[in-house]
Amino acid sequence: MQNYIKTNADGYYRDTSTGALINMNDAEYQKILIARKKSKEISNITSEVSTLKQEMSEIKNLLMVLINGKDNG
Repeated sequence: MQNYIKTNADGYYRDTSTGALINMNDAEYQKILIARKKSKEISNITSEVSTLKQEMSEIKNLLMVLINGKDNG
């Protein structure tokens, strides 16, 4: 195991060879992973909604062309 020095922050240690700050608190790490996953899911859903809006607009435009074409023809 590498040499770690405890810091003032709970669950955080300093790696003496690299100077990196290491989070040893598994519960906090799991919270971070869950938050990242939720953020990614929200981003994906937002993107999907945007795509659906664009597709609905295209469908609306096509329907308007069909309706206007029947009235004129």
